[in-house]
Amino acid sequence: MIHYLAGSLISTETSLMDPVAKSQHAKKPSAEETDNDATHAESSSRLLLSSPLPSELPDPNVADAMIAKEMSNTSSRELERAYFDVHGVISNEVQESPQMIEQSIQALQNEMEERTSDNAALLQAKQQDAKYVTNRNFLLPFLRSEYFDAKAAALRLARHFQVKKELFGEEKLVSDITQDDLDQETMDTLYSGLTQHLPSPDRSGRSVVVYNCNGQQRLSAMGKLKRLFYTSMVVFPNNEQSQKRGVVVVLYLLGPRSTQLEAGAPGSMSSRKLAWKLCQLLRALPFRLSAMHICYDSLAWSPVLVTMKMALGAFTRIRLRSHYGSHAHCIAALQGYGIQPCFFPIKEGGTMDTANYKTWLEGQRRTERRTMPKRTRVYVPGNFDVLFGKGSPLQNHIGNVKLRGLISDCKKTYEKTEKGRKHEISQAVIEIVKESCGLFLKQGGDDSWIVVDDAAAELKVSTLFRSLRGGKRAARKAPPQPQPQSLQNMGGVDTSTFPSSSANASNQQVKGGDQSSDSKQF
Repeated sequence: MIHYLAGSLISTETSLMDPVAKSQHAKKPSAEETDNDATHAESSSRLLLSSPLPSELPDPNVADAMIAKEMSNTSSRELERAYFDVHGVISNEVQESPQMIEQSIQALQNEMEERTSDNAALLQAKQQDAKYVTNRNFLLPFLRSEYFDAKAAALRLARHFQVKKELFGEEKLVSDITQDDLDQETMDTLYSGLTQHLPSPDRSGRSVVVYNCNGQQRLSAMGKLKRLFYTSMVVFPNNEQSQKRGVVVVLYLLGPRSTQLEAGAPGSMSSRKLAWKLCQLLRALPFRLSAMHICYDSLAWSPVLVTMKMALGAFTRIRLRSHYGSHAHCIAALQGYGIQPCFFPIKEGGTMDTANYKTWLEGQRRTERRTMPKRTRVYVPGNFDVLFGKGSPLQNHIGNVKLRGLISDCKKTYEKTEKGRKHEISQAVIEIVKESCGLFLKQGGDDSWIVVDDAAAELKVSTLFRSLRGGKRAARKAPPQPQPQSLQNMGGVDTSTFPSSSANASNQQVKGGDQSSDSKQF
């Protein structure tokens, strides 16, 4: 059985070669060449995002020879485990016990002490907040990703803090990354929806991540790296089943392609560099890559596939499967490995349903604002945020539109309230915005937005109330005007999916009346 498994793995890898490489396959690399390539691949496990792409990558037959040698040195038990991982027929998760977990965490902490002096980012993180770094719930996913091998988990942890520092800076080393920490290009990449976690696991109960490369050329490389880090740290540390059973990744490389001269073309240097960095990042995240499937329909992707083989560790290399052909062929092949077609988000032609995923992201952002430490600075305003400043782009921001609608609902109460208590109405409006996870923001000097204090927010709300009253008096003297657009369509933005407040709800808020949590929504 093992010889059959080894043969199937090697034949699958050989299918990645282009016609020229296949014709050269009779020329076998020397043992020394193979050893050097394998040694380089293993040493690359310590390289991080700042490491350069090797100046020369082997042609496909050398890469295949490296994999064949690795497999010949792999035990029968590990080959069987790789087979079961790829097909998802038998779970390879470790049987855990409380005692074993505690002993493993202690062993990992001991390994961290030994490795701290060799890793500046880990040392810096421990100096900033040792409790964050040694937290049991934080360390456990790293142990599970390495089958409770403390040494391997410590290496993954060291990589983790290094790439986190490279991506987000040292000031974010010991804080969980939220959407408020992401810049505009990363948010554009995130909300493109081209990388999604499927709503249903594979037949082995593992999470499946689909990476659609069709349309990714317009997105920044750094944004893609930050997106992978953010989504992985949001989903997997809170998913015990994924920690235990691993994760399946599908790279979808079908569809319209750029020409070879364009920067984002399949075989371009930029595509190879990105593939290299993505693979390095995968080895720094707290989950185990149980299987990787690459679906493609052009041999122009061969340089990228070779790059990935070199960048991935030996564990993942023997769990990689490629599927060459049409969309229907690739979907059928994935189904054979336990991935259900009905949940696959990419359709024929490369189109992808992103609506549900964007809704999930918006809900995740509200959850982060409710449950995590408040940020004083935001890079991309949310749909409930109110922006300070002049000009149509700011005033037509969906949060500003909703604030004007809320103030319009409350105007009768505001006008009837005595002057000394009008500030209570403004404060009630501010609380409604906050309860909807909204912020009042002013522009910073570095393409960011700064959260203003309550006094500045109250001044803005009071000014809007007064301007509404002034506009009402002017309207009495002016000739009849066409009715304004409904709130749902103001500014060209559909706000029908966002909760709103009625005048009665706002009036009860001011008078101390009881309200449900829904009626307080902004």
